[in-house]
Amino acid sequence: MPNLKLTLACWDYDRTRPLIDGRVKPEGIDLDVEVLRPRQTFQRMLDKKEFEVSELSLASYTALKGRGDCTFVAVPVALSKMFRHSCIYVRTGDGIRTPQDLKGKRVGTSQWSSTGLVFMRGMLQHDYGVKPRDMHWFMGGLNSFVEPPLIALNLPSDIRLDFLSGGQTLERKFAAGELDALLSLYIPKLFLERSATIARLFPNYKDVERDYYRRTRLPAGGARGRTLRARRGMKLRVICEAGGHHVLNGLLRKREPLRP
Repeated sequence: MPNLKLTLACWDYDRTRPLIDGRVKPEGIDLDVEVLRPRQTFQRMLDKKEFEVSELSLASYTALKGRGDCTFVAVPVALSKMFRHSCIYVRTGDGIRTPQDLKGKRVGTSQWSSTGLVFMRGMLQHDYGVKPRDMHWFMGGLNSFVEPPLIALNLPSDIRLDFLSGGQTLERKFAAGELDALLSLYIPKLFLERSATIARLFPNYKDVERDYYRRTRLPAGGARGRTLRARRGMKLRVICEAGGHHVLNGLLRKREPLRP
């Protein structure tokens, strides 16, 4: 049986090092591994379908499936294993002590459709009854320019979302008192500098995350984390882990068809 040639895009060099340096060799597969940052990988796969297999934003995949315009097949592998309760920051002087206090507030977000931020909005809605329409959203870069959405947004009419312009950033607006909260995948500089103006919404976030897991049995990242994507029609599923060659080999022998 001739070797199958595959281009695999992923971002975690340490986990894929055995595949890159040849210590791990999947049977019957010639791998061309390209290490990219997630944002680069996602955009190139979504726009041009440059890779046979790659990591991709689950939120983007789900949105495309909902629109009936998805050419990818998802592999249920949790690559991002992190809860997001620690990623919600609030102004200390605005009286925000519970998630419900976010209603009517001005909330900054670096992206609308990234998986982590979708998780946060979903958690606020389903666990605390705080819906996206309950807040006034501002989208922009945390400390730099804003990156455009991976796919075009198609928001409900009751969502109030404004985009920052010019040299505006979320941290500048927060420091100026123009935002009440931040949903951020990255830790704001104000927080790292121990500014008295910013605090986590859940200061005991580890306890909150443990309770979340006990109630939902969803692992960190879980069904809402990143998953690998293959182009429809592929006869192979790939897991981007050091031990992924076992899955590669097993599925290659079985020739399992991919299911949408």
